[in-house]
Amino acid sequence: MNLKIVDTNHVDKISMVEIIKDQLYITKPTMSGGRFDYDQNKLQYLAEDIQEIIERNRPLFPGDRHSPEIIAKYQEAAYNLERTYQMVQRIDWLESCDDGPESFMERWDAEVPPSWEETFKSKQAQPK
Repeated sequence: MNLKIVDTNHVDKISMVEIIKDQLYITKPTMSGGRFDYDQNKLQYLAEDIQEIIERNRPLFPGDRHSPEIIAKYQEAAYNLERTYQMVQRIDWLESCDDGPESFMERWDAEVPPSWEETFKSKQAQPK
């Protein structure tokens, strides 16, 4: 198979060329840390939006807002979205070569919070 670059003015805009099963794949360059096109940030925005809903849940009249049980579920969802954001962020940095395997593990342990269940159980276990 012969490949020929026709337009050499745009060669610098090609980050990687792969030939897989006789097909040519050209990928565009990505910014450092952008393996997932920064979509993980949407998780963080959702967590922040849910936190705002929780904070605005001050009833003006009885029955006007969500029950404590529903707010507890919202808190769990916001926590888990933020946790998932942190996990995807760490994977993003490793896949983009911003972190190596060792720093990936260190950052994961330092920055990814424990699961909701682990956090909830540790709060219940604390003496009052």
